[in-house]
Amino acid sequence: MQAEAAEMLAAKSSSRHDHAADGLRGLAAFNVALSHFAAAYFPALLHFHYPGTFARDPNPGAMVSILQNPFLALIYNGHFPVMVFFVLSGYVLTLPHWAGKPEKIVDRLGARYLRLFIPIVASIVLASLLYKLGAFANQSAGAIAGSDWLRTYYEPTQTDLRLADFPRFALMALSGGSAMNPPLWSLRIEFIGSVLLLACYALFKPARFDTLLLMLFSGLLYLIFKADSIYYTAIFAGAWLGGRKALQLSLRWPIGLAGLYFGAFVYGNALFDWLPDPLIFDRKNFYNGIGAILLVSAVINGLGASLLNQRWVQSLGRLSFSLYLTHFLVLCSVSCGFYLIAPANAAMMVLNFFIYLAACLVLAWLFTRAVDEPAMSASRRFAALLRSQFLRRLSNSAASDTGVKRSGST
Repeated sequence: MQAEAAEMLAAKSSSRHDHAADGLRGLAAFNVALSHFAAAYFPALLHFHYPGTFARDPNPGAMVSILQNPFLALIYNGHFPVMVFFVLSGYVLTLPHWAGKPEKIVDRLGARYLRLFIPIVASIVLASLLYKLGAFANQSAGAIAGSDWLRTYYEPTQTDLRLADFPRFALMALSGGSAMNPPLWSLRIEFIGSVLLLACYALFKPARFDTLLLMLFSGLLYLIFKADSIYYTAIFAGAWLGGRKALQLSLRWPIGLAGLYFGAFVYGNALFDWLPDPLIFDRKNFYNGIGAILLVSAVINGLGASLLNQRWVQSLGRLSFSLYLTHFLVLCSVSCGFYLIAPANAAMMVLNFFIYLAACLVLAWLFTRAVDEPAMSASRRFAALLRSQFLRRLSNSAASDTGVKRSGST
């Protein structure tokens, strides 16, 4: 009886909306926006994160040296929050399973494509229109700021939106994104990973997603996706956390701090050089993935709830998907445009930063109201339609079988 009571309590707990997860997702999206601002105007800050992409500053000033501290760099370390997104996705998507509502897993599987497809296509259309209007100033701004990374996007010869290309967008979630909106690379992984995860839960209905099962799926994912399997494993690990949501209060802080430690991983730093080489995975991907799993585990068990449940953090959570989809467009248009006309001094860079953040939040709010919320409603209606059609056909088939049996008996 005690075991049954514990299972009922866990199901009841998991059925509640997890506001802490929403808050963490909002902060993660905000972090990605900050990371791209840093990459655009202060590329040397990211050298130890991506040594092959960003050159090292041979004469860094005191401020650069301070900001390059791995733990301060968590503020603009964009890769770690993306790993957090993947873990949170697996956790949130499978909450209905642990709440004893398996039919909602099927609904989410049916809704998943439209849920991602509509906002993705809308962001590509918006980016293409901005490109066609000549609103992107990142080429000139990147040349002045010394950011070769910024200059790799929206080149003058890039093909803009054509109506003939629109059918191709229907496969966007499977094709790996679009040059018109570079952050979409992660949405391909999100779509494929979430469909695999939801299908697994819909078909097998695991009573408990234990560690052995997670290891088995991780091996299968590696056979399919090779080094990229670390991202898919993060999604499955999020579901694993949902089935093991029972950390002692005394363990939340140590696990959360360990998550931040692995999330702060950079190359060429004595704090991390002792960590073993994962061999089949990139070191940063691997340890950021571990960090994301640990941090999400601590958060869903109550760590940082007072911060994550604050109204402004929850507002970021509601805007998080739209912010992720649109912030890069703001960076390359509004922010880079201001950078070109403003005097080159620290005060103007600070002003640029706040203009960038304000424009990001305004556009994310508009995008949420005009695109993301309607997309959620449309995907739910589509999933409900699929379920009703399936049940109707099942009922008609059963009635037909009953009629055949009666006819045969007569």
